[in-house]
Amino acid sequence: MLARNPAEIKLSEIFTTLEGPLIPVECVEHTEFCPKCPDCATRLIWTELYRALMSVLDNTTLKELAERADKIQQGGSYQI
Repeated sequence: MLARNPAEIKLSEIFTTLEGPLIPVECVEHTEFCPKCPDCATRLIWTELYRALMSVLDNTTLKELAERADKIQQGGSYQI
């Protein structure tokens, strides 16, 4: 039994609760980590990647994930 409706639970909440921050590299969140951050093109890519990941997770609910799993299972074997 869930404390909230699955339609109200974002995947980002689940992932960050279970895994902690999903930051791909430390400098994305902590610019003081590396003195080259202001001029680092690679950091810009990591930041873009992080934002894209969080956008998908923030915009997908547990209900939607369960519905996707149901559709896949109708066509074959799939496990979450």
